[in-house]
Amino acid sequence: MSKLDALEEIILTAESLQEDLISPDIAKAKAAMECYLQLVDRFYAECKDKLAHHQYIAAKRDIEYFLQLVELAIGYKRSDALDKERSRLLS
Repeated sequence: MSKLDALEEIILTAESLQEDLISPDIAKAKAAMECYLQLVDRFYAECKDKLAHHQYIAAKRDIEYFLQLVELAIGYKRSDALDKERSRLLS
């Protein structure tokens, strides 16, 4: 799985957890939070060279912020891939 694919999977999973995170069912919300925190850890492992530690901590507390970070990382990876392809074609 490419890094871009992994990031896209992370964002889809996070989006699917949003409803469960605010569920009135405490067990459901707790399970969703555990999954969400693992997802943030996975994202940090994928992107720690581009992510400050305080961003990692903030992402654990705020899913909207986390989704923005993941979208930025996806945009960066797509841009980087396009730049590499342009360089290859111009060589």
